[in-house]
Amino acid sequence: MNRGNHDRAQLPNDRGALGSGAEPGCAVALPAYVGRQPMYNRQLQTVAYELLFRGGGGRSAHVTDQEQATAEVVVAALADFGLDRLAFGRRVFINASRDLLMSPAIDVLPADRVGLEVLESVRVDATLLTRLKQLAARGYPVALDDFVLTNATRPLLDVAVAVKLDVRALSSAEVERHVRDLAGYPIRLLAEKIEDQAMFDRCRHQGFDYFQGYVFGRPETLVTTRVSEAAQASIQLLAELQRPGATLEDVEAVIVRDVGISMRLLRYVNSAAVALPRQIGSIHEAVMLLGEHTVRNFASMIVLARTTGDAGELIRTATIRAKMLELIARSLNRPDPDTHFTVGLLSVVDDLLAKPMADILADLPLDPDLTAALTTGTGRLGAPLSWVLAYEHGWIERLTTTPLKGTALRNSYLRAIEWADQTTSHLHTGRGAVFARAA
Repeated sequence: MNRGNHDRAQLPNDRGALGSGAEPGCAVALPAYVGRQPMYNRQLQTVAYELLFRGGGGRSAHVTDQEQATAEVVVAALADFGLDRLAFGRRVFINASRDLLMSPAIDVLPADRVGLEVLESVRVDATLLTRLKQLAARGYPVALDDFVLTNATRPLLDVAVAVKLDVRALSSAEVERHVRDLAGYPIRLLAEKIEDQAMFDRCRHQGFDYFQGYVFGRPETLVTTRVSEAAQASIQLLAELQRPGATLEDVEAVIVRDVGISMRLLRYVNSAAVALPRQIGSIHEAVMLLGEHTVRNFASMIVLARTTGDAGELIRTATIRAKMLELIARSLNRPDPDTHFTVGLLSVVDDLLAKPMADILADLPLDPDLTAALTTGTGRLGAPLSWVLAYEHGWIERLTTTPLKGTALRNSYLRAIEWADQTTSHLHTGRGAVFARAA
């Protein structure tokens, strides 16, 4: 295949090969798993992320002060990984044990970027309340996870900006009672573990302000189950862009006949992300400068974003999967990282169109291995896709058989979310408001 100037430009900040996962300068091993789960407002805009840490980084650590070690794992993770890399300007919330809350190490976390989720297991006493008031006064938003209102926990409501309720674990009547009991306090309500449309509708009707749950990766459950002709046409266009054997000239021809893709591609190539010394005015020149790999992938993301009507969290998820699979392929010296990228990008189209994956792909001119991975999870591309999905959902026990060493999966995920956040920022500009205490 004609690669054009493949290495001339990347989309948009693609640094280095996968490392071994050994980060210098950390007092304790960094977590082997770092994930993030979006928090949405009532308009389904992503307003913040909850960061999830699990496990050690595979290096030995001699710990004499367990409370300090607990804090240092989180602080080192955020310091070494970087908040912009993890959340691209949005606020992040971390699960805060009593050890972490009381540790002076928490002081290094920026209050304008980090929120604290007080776990339900934390013992509430005067010492804790004093510490939380100090942290809140310095600007740290405090959320109460799996909160249950009792005489002991009631004082926390004078400090918190939000209360999180696990609506899957509560009956509708119990949720109603919690909402009623909390109505007199100036806090926001967040419903977590939402799994279907009915649960989301009910929580929004009950007055919740924010929402979490994997259902939000499936926008058809929140909008419509009807597949429009425009969406079908977009998937056909996407398949044409990713057709095996397509040349640079073929990709250019697809882009030229679509005004929307052409305009966004020109806007991107002339942006600060590419930083060319002069303005580019033609699609041909843009394609030659960026190369087939970059142009094909960026055009494909534009098509997906247009299909949803917005480059929302689903597009970000698809882009993270795509980049993570490409990085995995490169780390394993596989010959087709571009095909791995395509698997990740197309892995959301069934959710996008509310239609079985096999039906969508039946008439598309795709690599048979790619189709097998997306429809049955089999073949040489199925296994890497399963690793990415397991990591994304936090199913770490399913990753024991991967050939990747150390924390390579974690590192590929972190690089992928950084790349995806930067890339999707060129597809849309919308961003929800941050958490704030109710008036």
